[in-house]
Amino acid sequence: MRYPAASGHLGASMNRTARLLSTAGLALCLAGTVQPLMAAQPQDHGPPVVAQDLKQLRIGEISAVLWTRRADRYTLQVIMAQPGERTGTRISAALRPPTANSVTAPLVWLLAAEGKVLAPAAALQTPQDGKCTLRCLGDEYLYSFPTAAAQEAVAVAIQHNGEHRIEKLEKFAD
Repeated sequence: MRYPAASGHLGASMNRTARLLSTAGLALCLAGTVQPLMAAQPQDHGPPVVAQDLKQLRIGEISAVLWTRRADRYTLQVIMAQPGERTGTRISAALRPPTANSVTAPLVWLLAAEGKVLAPAAALQTPQDGKCTLRCLGDEYLYSFPTAAAQEAVAVAIQHNGEHRIEKLEKFAD
């Protein structure tokens, strides 16, 4: 007795059906994957994030100062050097583990053209956690300014450990 599955004609028909079903299943899977990917395209969230490196404000233990325009605010990021180091020195911090240090927070202000002084709306300190990857850094201070106030600013003033500096801000292109 011959079974239907053993016939060549029926086996070819089943192979075609299996291929058709697997192709349809693959198409459904791709449609389910591609649609969310297409929906996840970046949306316009306002102006791009841009930054200005304020090199003249690097005084004492301050190793970097960045003025940044974000979508909802402007920030001034002050990064302290590894405790014991001063700017302008070429000592490798990666060779030395961090040490405890009582660093005083820098004071910062924005200066407007008409002489108005703008204090930050918020300040956040991120202490150094004692872990070093390529380079050990000290504490980081992040000062936030409302967009409207920051757009009036023409310069940044900083004071740290009795030293004062002012640097002119460049207007960010839209």
